[in-house]
Amino acid sequence: MSEEVPTPARPQPVYVNSFEATYSKYEFCVTLGVVTPTGTQNLFDVLMTPEGAKTLLKVLEHQVKRYEEAVRKIEEIKITVEKGKAVQQEKAIYH
Repeated sequence: MSEEVPTPARPQPVYVNSFEATYSKYEFCVTLGVVTPTGTQNLFDVLMTPEGAKTLLKVLEHQVKRYEEAVRKIEEIKITVEKGKAVQQEKAIYH
């Protein structure tokens, strides 16, 4: 008799407006957070394989293109490269 594996509860949506990406030989790490006038709160890190990161990039590019075709053009956001390999947006997005 096989045991039924419980399905984990779906996490509640979390709003983020701060993003940082780093990588190592084996994985990519995307740190998601919230920037407010009183400071930054990093909420969590998302780790994935390089293949997963490239897939996520393509999925997001596709969805952004569809959004811009249906709703409005999104303003280009500047990114900055920090020491080492960290990349993040230049300023928080408050829209």
